[in-house]
Amino acid sequence: MNTIACQVAALPRTPANSTYILRDPTPAVRFDASRPAIARSANAVLRSLPSFIAETLNGSLRAVTLEREQRLCEQDRVPEFVYFPESVVISELKLLEDGRVVEIALTGHEGAVGISSVFSTQPSSCCTEVAQSGTAVRIERDVLLKMARIHPEIATLLLPDIARHIKTISQRSVCNMHHSVKQRLATWLLMLSDRAGGGTLILTHDQIARSLGVYRPSLTSIAIELRDAGSIEYSRGSFFVEHRALLEAEACTCYADMATIK
Repeated sequence: MNTIACQVAALPRTPANSTYILRDPTPAVRFDASRPAIARSANAVLRSLPSFIAETLNGSLRAVTLEREQRLCEQDRVPEFVYFPESVVISELKLLEDGRVVEIALTGHEGAVGISSVFSTQPSSCCTEVAQSGTAVRIERDVLLKMARIHPEIATLLLPDIARHIKTISQRSVCNMHHSVKQRLATWLLMLSDRAGGGTLILTHDQIARSLGVYRPSLTSIAIELRDAGSIEYSRGSFFVEHRALLEAEACTCYADMATIK
């Protein structure tokens, strides 16, 4: 297995008194040349493609392993790649002017990340970061753009994922404005668990606080409440959904809406 370092420029640093500082990506992207054709990929978008489209794309797709908190694209940059998650979960984070960060979308095997860049030359409005380590399939954005021009049906088949992405961002915006931190935390943990395939989630309180756009002390207090109620279990650096029904009862109505998106 070859290892190729992925060089990515760092985001501007936040003010010294801010809690929300995104880390520079240090892990390398690992390629797996032995992976099978995309028709057998765990990604729902790739699996939905007709065989003739799959054959067209297959030679330009690469299987990669991505590490938690690895930066994939900077805010205000045109994405270099489009990612189709398999077991990895990817977070899209908006860096605000005051240095705070808030997550606007969370994507796993149900979708793709960076598809909208194929239809626009505008830089990305957010930063893309790995929320949970895992595998993905990726393609160079410029290559996919050329293919879509030669085969317009490719663009047509990718449009439903853009609609899914817009719906996700819209729902998260409503959730961030109108629901309590406790509800949002429960919803976020359920969404992440769904996309990561269950099991233990490797998370820190700082990472969750960044994703929800809240301060860590508030997050820690609520996590203790959920643990004491028996809905989750956590230790240093890891969370586990202990009792799903109890956690769903704490979640806001957005979870039911976004669960249909996965």
